[in-house]
Amino acid sequence: MAKTIEEAMQHATDLVNDYYDQKEMMEDIDKMYFMDWDNKPDEKRFKFTTSPSARNALLGAIRLMTSTEPRFVVPFDANRKEAKMVSEKIEKFCKTVWYHSGRFRGVPLEQPAIESLLRYGMMVLAITDTQDLYDLYMQGKGSKAQQRQVQRLVDSTPYLIEAWDPKSVYPEWGRFGLNAVYRTVEMTVSEVIDQFGEKVIRNKIGKGEADLNERVQYADYWDLEKHMAWISSGSSGGDTVIAGEPIVDQKHDLPCIPIVVQTSEGSYMDSDRQYQALPFLYGVYKSELWERQNLELTYLYTNLFHIAANPTYVHHTVGDEGDLEVDYSVPGGRIVLRPNEDYRPLEKDVFNKDLLGGLSIANEMVEASTIYSQALGGTGNLGANTAFSTVSLLNQVGRLPLVSPQKRGGWGIGTAMELVIEMLKDKKEQRKLKTKEGFITFDPAE
Repeated sequence: MAKTIEEAMQHATDLVNDYYDQKEMMEDIDKMYFMDWDNKPDEKRFKFTTSPSARNALLGAIRLMTSTEPRFVVPFDANRKEAKMVSEKIEKFCKTVWYHSGRFRGVPLEQPAIESLLRYGMMVLAITDTQDLYDLYMQGKGSKAQQRQVQRLVDSTPYLIEAWDPKSVYPEWGRFGLNAVYRTVEMTVSEVIDQFGEKVIRNKIGKGEADLNERVQYADYWDLEKHMAWISSGSSGGDTVIAGEPIVDQKHDLPCIPIVVQTSEGSYMDSDRQYQALPFLYGVYKSELWERQNLELTYLYTNLFHIAANPTYVHHTVGDEGDLEVDYSVPGGRIVLRPNEDYRPLEKDVFNKDLLGGLSIANEMVEASTIYSQALGGTGNLGANTAFSTVSLLNQVGRLPLVSPQKRGGWGIGTAMELVIEMLKDKKEQRKLKTKEGFITFDPAE
């Protein structure tokens, strides 16, 4: 654990170096997701066509896993009459915190959480006590609208859960769980002020004023003892340099690190960080099948445009007899040919069979590496008379690639709620939250 800000910065640098390959892979996965083909040939005559297969597979998996809201279940002692009532209240508490955490950002929280779990192989959930935000704005110089905005949040939920971008997060696990988390992300000065108040300005320029729209590199470090945060002004000799003084450098006095990092695939048995969190599209990314699809589709449509758009008939004449005679007195028209004269369609090999075969193999391998079309409602090569039970069975079996992300995603969401309740118990204060039935008070003793 880091004792000083210098130790925290050195630890952060080591983590960034360890995760370099993994973060580079995440950037490449984003290119497939957003269909940004970087390695396309530099030729204007090509009709560039980018395959949507990887994006469609990932979107289909995300939609399947977020089609329902998370369901929280708290076990209870059946021999105690009041235990079930307390259990149901805790379940309602968890559901309400999760619901409001998404509602205040305008997106159900499970969507960015599961999307990051599948897209990057890692889900990061950060927990914030809304009372701390309230104290920050009430003591600071927040506007009336800002204060009312935070007041509505505090009245709705005692804790706010946010999904962070895994590309900016560098976790370190120990034998018993998460030991440290480093996060670095580009923000505006205004966004950092929203978290820490006006002292951010002194940190940035050492004065009482700053351009609120100026973009800065914000860094955040947590371990089991301390929380540190700073704004970086660049690097010198490979070492990060802090602008001004640290924003935060103190013992957090919490029972846990208020961050959950959950992977979907991969294992801690692999010493290389790159293989400890594998994204849903890892097979497609590593095999470069998406690139092959793009090349073949580009070649197919380039040929289609350049060949199929050319003349489609051939006319063999005898001597210089002139133009072809067409008799339109007959319905549909009739072509009159002279002896030894020939008129027929021009044979074209636009879609080469071998090329189509290669594309078919690539499509099948992408499907086998992600999720089968039957799981997303497709029927594949099934006949028209296939029984419903067969289609239903294939639909269920097709979801097998999601078993591990679904199980681990449930762990991540469940762990986030366990930490929320643990932090609530540690604070030993009754908290208010807004449910569909109205406001209720939750006692940590429960």
